[in-house]
Amino acid sequence: MFFIKKFLLLVSICLCCSTSSFASSILEVDFQQIVNKSESIFEGEVVATTPEMSADGNIYTFVDFLILDVLSGDLNVGESITLRFTGGSANGLTLNVGSTIPAIGEHGVYFVESINSQLVNPLYGWSQGHYRIMANGHIIAGDTQVVIGADKQSRSTSSKTNLSTGIASGVITLAPQQVNTPPLAPPILLDEFKSLIKDAKTP
Repeated sequence: MFFIKKFLLLVSICLCCSTSSFASSILEVDFQQIVNKSESIFEGEVVATTPEMSADGNIYTFVDFLILDVLSGDLNVGESITLRFTGGSANGLTLNVGSTIPAIGEHGVYFVESINSQLVNPLYGWSQGHYRIMANGHIIAGDTQVVIGADKQSRSTSSKTNLSTGIASGVITLAPQQVNTPPLAPPILLDEFKSLIKDAKTP
């Protein structure tokens, strides 16, 4: 799998407290990659999260999604799927690998690298495959950036390996304070984002 083979994990464990933290560096991917290399792409809502500690002491959070729309892959509207994310809190301990775990009630579009493989983060490119839909309709990429478009023809042509900033290359965003500031483009809404995804899909 792409991110088992290629992500770089720099481990720093705090022995004096009950939290283990990992600084993670993920390779940058582009919009074409997340659309065409994801096993599944869906709009969904998080209905439950269950953190568990494994027998070997690792902490995983199992996130249950209700499927609202299917953009790619072998899923069905109305069904629920569970994805496993490394990290979370269990038995008084917290493990943070630098990966955002979807929270209960979250509404979003999710690009899944693999549903069944045991990955650190099942989303393609980690946060690069994670888009939250806010109550006002804005789509959030990374932590706070508002999506205003995506270059569906964008492909990385550089031979240099770049690390991710948290947002896939080709996804065009603004800081929240720049939204609706002329002459900048306005945020796109869900239907337009879905259209960009479908247009970027190659046969």
